[in-house]
Amino acid sequence: CMANGYSSMVFDQRIFVSFNPFNVFVTSPEVKPGCVLRQANVQELEKRKLVTRSEADTCRKGMNTFAYVGSLDDKPEVSCVYHSEEAENQFMLDPKRSNLGDGTRPKPGDELTNQPAFGGGGGQ
Repeated sequence: CMANGYSSMVFDQRIFVSFNPFNVFVTSPEVKPGCVLRQANVQELEKRKLVTRSEADTCRKGMNTFAYVGSLDDKPEVSCVYHSEEAENQFMLDPKRSNLGDGTRPKPGDELTNQPAFGGGGGQ
């Protein structure tokens, strides 16, 4: 992987949505080692006949690249992927958009003492 791309962790997870009644159910993620290819190295997949020229062109049209799980020599799971800048640590840039809490930051030393579970008032 290091010769052609970036080592990565892959989280395989399924989300089931029921509509009547509306509910969301999530499986535990299965974590696997993976590789994200640099766009310049997509031809490596074509050479190994893991993707067709048409699949490679379609993926690259949107400035995407490929990633895979497994070994290139042993039938890897190949996916067209895109780089999501939207997801990059949004909670650090704008806590109000993170939905991880109420968007307030505790004062130094108040991290635990100001939460209801620790006898505090919950940050308000």
